[in-house]
Amino acid sequence: CVIDTLNLWTGGFDYNWYNTTDTSFVIANAEQLAGFGAIVGGMNGQTQDSFKDKTVKLICDINLGDKESENKSNLIFYPIGYTNNAGNYTKVSGGSVTSTVNSFEGTFNGQGHTIANFYQNTWEMFGDYNDGYSGTPNHYKDAMGLFGYVNGGTVKNLTVDHFSSDGEFTPTGVIAAYADGDSTFENIAITNCNPRVYNT
Repeated sequence: CVIDTLNLWTGGFDYNWYNTTDTSFVIANAEQLAGFGAIVGGMNGQTQDSFKDKTVKLICDINLGDKESENKSNLIFYPIGYTNNAGNYTKVSGGSVTSTVNSFEGTFNGQGHTIANFYQNTWEMFGDYNDGYSGTPNHYKDAMGLFGYVNGGTVKNLTVDHFSSDGEFTPTGVIAAYADGDSTFENIAITNCNPRVYNT
């Protein structure tokens, strides 16, 4: 299938493709990709799964619906593999929030497909960074990109197009902000991406 430019991600999540017994899964749309991110992150009430010894295959191009530097539809797509103890995909509302590393440890096979049009902004996401002015943790600073933390995992056969970010003190990578434990990245294309990071 090809990327759907009309029915963009509207912030929904689909977990029906996932179960705790299978070791191979397919993702076909933005809602399922968002659900995948929530499962790896242990967000939205999902039990965290690193997908160790499991494979996730992308069978369609995915359009996440936001690009450049304006999050017009207020969509928050957190990096896959980082989360916060607020535990949901939502904008900053203040209060004490700390981040947790939940790494992706499986295989993500894009099968030649594209994930396009997502924007991340530290000041729009729950986070634990205190800017020194408000005295209250107020924005996210831990990881920007499609994956936040890949630990011994593999990401391959994937194009990321039109990823843009604005971050402060924020490790950023279009594919992954952090990679550890002999992680591998194979046959990756990055096009029209504009990650921006300040003060780091």
